[in-house]
Amino acid sequence: MDALDRLFLALGGALALGFAAQAHAAAPLACGEYRSTDADDQRTLVVLNEQQALVRAPERAPQRYLYQARGKRLYLYDLDDGHASEYKLERGGKQLRAQEGMDGSYRLAEAAACQPVRLPPPGECRADLAACFERDDADADALRGWCEEGMSFACVRMIDGWAPSGDEARKRSYEAEFPEPAVCKEGTRQFDAQACEQAAKEAFGQIMAKELADIAGELNSDPKPLPAARLDALPALCARDGSAAVCNKAAEALWDGGRYLPARDALQVACERGGDPQACELAAPLAGLDAAALAAKPAKALPCGAYAGNGLIGDLNFGDRGLVEAGAATVLRARIENGDIRIRHDKGGDFVLKPVAGGRLLGVDSWNRFAVYEAQGKAGRCAPPVAYKEKPLALDCPVLKEGDAEACCQRGNLHGCNSLGNQLALDGDWAGAKAQYLKLCRQGVRVGCENLRQVYSEGGDESVPEDLHKLCAKDARHVACDVLETTQWELLGFANALRQAAEELEAQEAGGDGEEDAGME
Repeated sequence: MDALDRLFLALGGALALGFAAQAHAAAPLACGEYRSTDADDQRTLVVLNEQQALVRAPERAPQRYLYQARGKRLYLYDLDDGHASEYKLERGGKQLRAQEGMDGSYRLAEAAACQPVRLPPPGECRADLAACFERDDADADALRGWCEEGMSFACVRMIDGWAPSGDEARKRSYEAEFPEPAVCKEGTRQFDAQACEQAAKEAFGQIMAKELADIAGELNSDPKPLPAARLDALPALCARDGSAAVCNKAAEALWDGGRYLPARDALQVACERGGDPQACELAAPLAGLDAAALAAKPAKALPCGAYAGNGLIGDLNFGDRGLVEAGAATVLRARIENGDIRIRHDKGGDFVLKPVAGGRLLGVDSWNRFAVYEAQGKAGRCAPPVAYKEKPLALDCPVLKEGDAEACCQRGNLHGCNSLGNQLALDGDWAGAKAQYLKLCRQGVRVGCENLRQVYSEGGDESVPEDLHKLCAKDARHVACDVLETTQWELLGFANALRQAAEELEAQEAGGDGEEDAGME
């Protein structure tokens, strides 16, 4: 047993109320180190005592388990995520065989003396592992109790439960916006079954449209912070539990809540006590920064010059008019919004950076959480960004059956035209798709202009840049100008040429195989 194994054994003290005598029954597993029966699998299973084990793998935090035998079956319960794995006990507890279709069979490689085990009193999760680990409907009180017993998975689920549910919020919103029609209230004078059915159909379509819009907005929205009282509780929760799972979860919530120093501290606990190499990597750039260095301030102007950091994109080069070179072949556009530096990306959302002391930038979106960017050299002087005119796309045409998108588009509904364009693109009708996307782009809807990129790259329509040029010539602030300038047209054309060449080669090879087969008959 190495020092890390002993540390996890010591942490096991939080799982019950005190030492008990060793169990009299024989342990279902021999204690020691088990190695995978797959030569390419570098994981090892370390059985510490009659209840505790951990799985170690290169460059990963150790996974902590409690285990329980039922006849010839052994169940490993993951303390961090609450999931159970079933194995067959063989060779007197010296080999574990995974269930059919699962990986991870282990064989005892090095026996060791079992360490003392802390037996749980009745009523605790550890006294009946299946009752709490396999329970999906645990309420907040149950999770809190298990969390206090040292069940890390319960702490993680408890923190997840603190976040406001988008489903619940939408349900309350819909109930307020779409009250029950008078014609649907049975036992009243206004009740009319036929009218109620029609009203229900109309309401359903409106609710579906609103739900699509709300869900799309949530997918591209910034992380939502927890209430202040919940954020206050997270540092102590991390310090008490000490696992990588709980402290990483706490660090994410604290960072999203703008509490950057406590988030850094939680990452360090996940690194040092939880043994998580990734947490160590994230915490390292933050280690030398104090509260003053991590105090965010509103951006008054976009940066100008090169920055390097540990975010999703390592190098960011801010230039004129808000253009940002993000790697050799990616050009993005930055802007300032509510004091944040926002860089639009191709997934429909933004990378979000906050300035802090020393000219640094902190990544605060879900793609760049915990990232620190440092200026490389002196700041330059860049032309200010351009504010492009954009029209939001109202998602008010739910496509429930064939023909819905076309019918919406014919009524002038741009959401329907976009859906119709997507359908045509999937069918390979790029000319038809282009006609629909152009309708949106001409109206200043960004997604329509961006979808024209696919017409160029996948459909091979080389006239797309000229179409955008025409719109841009009429209005230099049209969103088409932004899409035109931030698209690597030559690279897209090259990729399309390669794809076509590969398809032609595949077709030739298929034809050659057919000729050979014919010649053999």
